[in-house]
Amino acid sequence: MSSQTPATAQTSSLYVGDLHEDIDDQELFQMFFSFGNLFSVRICRDQQTKKSLGYGYVNFSSRADAERAKEALMYSDVKGKQIRISWQERDPTARRANIGNIFIKGLADAVDPKSLHDLVSPFGNIKSLVVRHKDIYAKEGKKRVNYGFVQFETAESAEQAIKLLDGKKIEGIPVSVQHFVRREGRQNPAEKYTNLYIKPIPKEYKQEDLQKLFEKYGKIQNAFVPTKDGESRGFGFCNFFDHESAVLAEKELNGTELQGQKLIVTKQEAKAVREKRMKKIYESKKKDLKSKTKGLNVYVKNLAESINKDKLKSLFSKFGDISSCVVMNDQKTNVSRGFGFCCFNNEQAAQQAINEMNGQLIEGKQLYVALAQSREERKAWIEKQKQFAMNPMGVYQPYQYAGYAPYAQYAQPQYMNKRPYNKHQHQVPVQMQTMAPMAVQMGQEQPQQ
Repeated sequence: MSSQTPATAQTSSLYVGDLHEDIDDQELFQMFFSFGNLFSVRICRDQQTKKSLGYGYVNFSSRADAERAKEALMYSDVKGKQIRISWQERDPTARRANIGNIFIKGLADAVDPKSLHDLVSPFGNIKSLVVRHKDIYAKEGKKRVNYGFVQFETAESAEQAIKLLDGKKIEGIPVSVQHFVRREGRQNPAEKYTNLYIKPIPKEYKQEDLQKLFEKYGKIQNAFVPTKDGESRGFGFCNFFDHESAVLAEKELNGTELQGQKLIVTKQEAKAVREKRMKKIYESKKKDLKSKTKGLNVYVKNLAESINKDKLKSLFSKFGDISSCVVMNDQKTNVSRGFGFCCFNNEQAAQQAINEMNGQLIEGKQLYVALAQSREERKAWIEKQKQFAMNPMGVYQPYQYAGYAPYAQYAQPQYMNKRPYNKHQHQVPVQMQTMAPMAVQMGQEQPQQ
């Protein structure tokens, strides 16, 4: 069945997916060259490892040749994998539009791309079709889950497929057919949890004590307090029979005091989930802090070991009000690592501190003072400096980095890539050896004859 859309009606370029990782450009060319004149073929590869990404592009000189190749080779078995072919969609807006895209869950093991294509093709022209498999681990052991994605040319075709296929048995197994929703657009229903995480718990606390604290909020399955050398490790878990009891206990006890310490009572999470959530919170706070301190935070390097937070603040407070000041210490030895930060309340004070304190000798050490940079900004600056160092013409082009220390403009140019000396190239020809000697110094006149 021909599948032409207004966006791809004139293209003669094919997308070839589900390719075996060993297939190279030459093999891809051999697969398609018999169908007509080819402009180019390309296997897409990882930039670092150079391994195949499992897809490529084939460009024909004529639309008719591309049509014939698509019809003949669609779902062909190549090195044990069924390749899929579709028209290349060059418009990124159309690719992200998600029109006519459906998700099919619960496919039988026997369903492959070709059989699924035969099943859904009566509903309309198909732009792309994918069948995927995933292994999951349940109580009964390893289980294989099969699912697929189908994108039709029109939303009407997708609606018709959902209406007639959702709940229908395919190869004896009922399937679920719904509109495909991208990950960022999915709304997960509120998870019903029963297990709570509690900290800090007093050292003398045992499971019976924790259960007694929570039992008034509902029936408890079990309570657990990890111990070390007979003492509580400072946290515990309480698992209720129902979600409502867990929510009530969390609401009533979270933030209350237990033997002078503020309790944290929250839903128990797997380590990976908790780390992901905490990382998201950290990145958000880091981004907010960066935007608030842009042009205000000063980096001070080459500090003497005797300079602490108070001394550093006294050195820079003469330039303006300082909102925060810190000297970074080694976590184990608590000895200064030789650098710190001063955050001013206005940009003028920060720039004045940089101009006046950079290069100053403080307790026998010459300070380096500049605006603080993020790791990404610092990496970009270093790469720019490397490019300047490799400039074959030796022409100095100062790197204009926003807010960077102004002394950078006095850096010395570096002359590189000079041609090596060749003694034969500099020998004086025989016919010139009889000529009058020339001055060897610049600007020296020749003697009068």
